[in-house]
Amino acid sequence: MNAGPRPPVRRDDENASTFFEGSWLCLRLRRCFRWPGEGRSPLRAFRAVRRGFLGPSLFILGALLVSGSEATSQSIHGRVLVLGDTVGVSAADLTLADSTGVLLARVQTNTVGEFRLPAPGAGRFQVSASRIGFSAVSAGVLVREMEVVEVELRMAESAIPLEPIVVVGRREIKQGTLDEFYDRMSRMKQRGAGHFLTLEQIENKTQLSLPLLLQTIPGVWYWGRGSVNMLNTGGTRGIFCTPEFFLDGRPMLMGFREIAVLDLEGVEVYRGFSESVHGYFPDRCGQIFLWRKSDWGNPFRWGTAFLGLGMLAFGVAIASLF
Repeated sequence: MNAGPRPPVRRDDENASTFFEGSWLCLRLRRCFRWPGEGRSPLRAFRAVRRGFLGPSLFILGALLVSGSEATSQSIHGRVLVLGDTVGVSAADLTLADSTGVLLARVQTNTVGEFRLPAPGAGRFQVSASRIGFSAVSAGVLVREMEVVEVELRMAESAIPLEPIVVVGRREIKQGTLDEFYDRMSRMKQRGAGHFLTLEQIENKTQLSLPLLLQTIPGVWYWGRGSVNMLNTGGTRGIFCTPEFFLDGRPMLMGFREIAVLDLEGVEVYRGFSESVHGYFPDRCGQIFLWRKSDWGNPFRWGTAFLGLGMLAFGVAIASLF
């Protein structure tokens, strides 16, 4: 659609940030502490050496030694809103740059104005937003290690200098929570690694069992009788192999077991050593993470409540006829 000419932009000197009337950011920071994944590394390393897989074993050891510098997870996410309203700005361009102006990430807001920018490490970054028909806005954001900064950005149509950013709170990304899933999915998509199922995709396939749902992901195969495998990319014999399964961030020690699809909110699938999630024991076949909803297993849900009330009303109506 034709948005018309772009409103005039007021520019300050090159060392100053340009802000706009009514444009502001409010952010919340969260710190994440990871706990080491339970693995079978001693026994697996012994079997690897005994069977002649010394190379992969040394690779695993090296990956674990260097993972300390790469295991950090930090990002900036939130919404872009129209000034003076709660309506989100869709298709707005968001960029993340370091203190020297080097572009690190670029995303677009979705239909409700939401976005997520992965940060490569701790430090001060510049977040900029622009869209045709709105005045561009940018602000410096301080991101610490293992933290997520939640921001709310409001864009105005007329431009005057304005302080746009206010820190309103911090909270941790706790291991084993949905925050971990959404943060890692955003970063992995930027790298082009992994396959994912979101809540919206899962809700469109609730008629499937969990194994059949997983089989909709490329490279995952269901053999029946609870056996879920992945296409082997590790170079060893065999077309398919068995990955490591994790449920809500914890290893499924007894192997894959089926859970209710209605309880699921997200799925992550990573293949081989190259896509292994740091902080969890890597597997030469791959890793599959299953994430349940925060209210999974709760018998009291609004749908159940309305069904119960409807049945009660029907029973009262029938009883009144006698």
